[in-house]
Amino acid sequence: MTEANPIGIAHVPRHSRALGGRSYGGRHGQRPNQYASIGRETAAAAVGDDEARRETMNRSSSRRGLAAIAVCVGFVAAVTLFSRVDPQQSTGSSYRGVLKLDKEGRSVRGGSSSGLTLVATNEYGEYDRGALALYGFDMLVEPYKKTTISVTGPASSSGSISYSWLLVREDDDEPEAVELEVVEQDDTPSGSSVKVTLTEAGATYALHVQQQQLAPEGGGDASVAVVVSEKTIQVACKHVRRELRDLTSADRTAFFSAMREFYTVNLEAGKEKYGKTFANSKIISTYHNTRNYCFHSGMHFLNAHASFDLWAERSLQMIDPTVAMHYWDFTIDAATLGPDWADSVIFSNDMYGSALGSPDNGYQISEGWFADVKSIYDPDETFLKEQINPGYSLYGYIDARYNIQAVDGVSRTASYCGVRGEIEFATCNVIINCFEQYDNISEWNECMENQVHAANHGMMGGAFNCNVDMVQFQEDNPGLKAGLLSFALEYILVGMWPSNSFMGDHNTCDTSCTVGQTQDCGCTCDTDFHDWSDDEVYDKMESQMETMQNRAHGTKYVYRDDGATYQYGFQQNGVRLEHDDNMLLMRTLLTLACEPGALGAMSVGPSILDPVFWALHPIFEKATQILQLSPTYKDTYDFTWVGKDCGDGVSGGQVDETMPFTERDFGFGDGDEPLTNQEIIDFLFPTNPRLPYVYDKFDSWGACTDWDFEVAAA
Repeated sequence: MTEANPIGIAHVPRHSRALGGRSYGGRHGQRPNQYASIGRETAAAAVGDDEARRETMNRSSSRRGLAAIAVCVGFVAAVTLFSRVDPQQSTGSSYRGVLKLDKEGRSVRGGSSSGLTLVATNEYGEYDRGALALYGFDMLVEPYKKTTISVTGPASSSGSISYSWLLVREDDDEPEAVELEVVEQDDTPSGSSVKVTLTEAGATYALHVQQQQLAPEGGGDASVAVVVSEKTIQVACKHVRRELRDLTSADRTAFFSAMREFYTVNLEAGKEKYGKTFANSKIISTYHNTRNYCFHSGMHFLNAHASFDLWAERSLQMIDPTVAMHYWDFTIDAATLGPDWADSVIFSNDMYGSALGSPDNGYQISEGWFADVKSIYDPDETFLKEQINPGYSLYGYIDARYNIQAVDGVSRTASYCGVRGEIEFATCNVIINCFEQYDNISEWNECMENQVHAANHGMMGGAFNCNVDMVQFQEDNPGLKAGLLSFALEYILVGMWPSNSFMGDHNTCDTSCTVGQTQDCGCTCDTDFHDWSDDEVYDKMESQMETMQNRAHGTKYVYRDDGATYQYGFQQNGVRLEHDDNMLLMRTLLTLACEPGALGAMSVGPSILDPVFWALHPIFEKATQILQLSPTYKDTYDFTWVGKDCGDGVSGGQVDETMPFTERDFGFGDGDEPLTNQEIIDFLFPTNPRLPYVYDKFDSWGACTDWDFEVAAA
């Protein structure tokens, strides 16, 4: 179902109306109408008419108040509300309406902004200028990081240059100057650097700097400071989400310490300690395993996972306000490690712990930060039942129905039935191809989800307790390599075991099991597929072979020959398997699918139970922001939402359907009503001034260094 461009011209996000922006861009380069009544707000701001301004903000605000704040921020291009104030002009602590700017950002009171350069640095150096241009920021300051802001300007022959500074929060009804620490250095003009630590992520500030020079006064020896140049810029305060390996040791430790608390603290204790809106990992994991909403296989994938990331980040920041939801660029490991990605430092005990695990303890995570993370056992099936209706395993764990295991911990293994996985992560070239091959967000999302994201969960979750000894099978059939086997096993086991929908007509399953019972529990296969004819085997597997070919690495391992009796067949090293080998592998896969075994957490619905979930997904939002912001794509792509019917009673596939996230979850207010996909797009649009985070290194994707896209309009 295609909906008539709800994200382009016809709809302008609440915060974008004042910014001249749009939600996911406009269709085919057309821009939405600008905010119509900007003239009145500009006049009100210019004269400091608080009453008129409040009236305007109240009139234009949405039910959540986001537009009102955005309108205030949007006017800085025409009128700054704050400036350095002469004592004679100041009344109390008000800085409103004192300094006006023209279109070039020069003060109407005199002085030129030309020649002044302002740079902000912290322990990571200067925030990437390409990213600044992409977001449209003048300057970015990270919260809770001591930041040095430096100015350089034209040299003076008299050597008597000095600088004065003023930093004021813009989106505040009663703005006050922020305290700045002047850095004096012997070899620089007085006041050319200041230090500041901001704490309000999502806030915007006006920074005004004056360059002053002593000039003679009255023909004698007396002199007076004269403003020779000045500049006012907008400063955004936002967390920077970085690649995990780029973090300082202190920041990485803080992140994993907060993440551990998020995973181990009891919910009641967490709410008492961190606030009533705190949600721990068990709450959010259960939401990801809901039967009432859909989060995958459609455009809602983008919204859902960016929402989960922000919701969890909010809880992490209740534990430690200095942290952000950092990400893992797995395309780096695709380039450097290939099939040996499990050896990545990401899976060291300093980060997420081993990717392989041990069969001795059921592959439960047993080392590192998350050694004692627990699964969710709820045999009475009451946890969040009314709110979210989660799915349960036969044993009463919040899990996939047919994940046949009963352990307290969280399992993870990069192996399938004992065969170490050799599926590789998507390379950066695969990601770039998704951008270049398509011209609409629907197909782009399908490419990113199927070619980049699809196998990642199963690669890290794995499968075990199988009814076929695949290690022995591999020894008996050495011509079938681990790459092909792990590709086919990941698809069949991770894709078919959880619901048993593929084999429901061929097995008999228990309806419930009890933890600690001595008799076997699960499903018993009623069919011997080795007795089936080749035609029967192929007919059962044909649709699965077609789906496998369209997934990540599919064309590497699945071959289609329209002239063959059986069109689809497995291949390796570019050569199709012999007929008997194809049939043997298909029969073995059917046998394995018929009796579900055990799956690691990342392979099933409550995949958030494994903390590595959070490392995996932010990179998809980072990629989406390139589409939304770069003129190369936002002016050429069709951003029409293509909806999906997720089934009876299941919400989330259409743009006007709700997701289980609220503005309170995002930290944007106290609203507790579920947001629609359109509202989520509005809130998470990267130019929303209140969005508390940005990404870094848009030009850095694995080994790719020549991806050429515009970061700002020419």
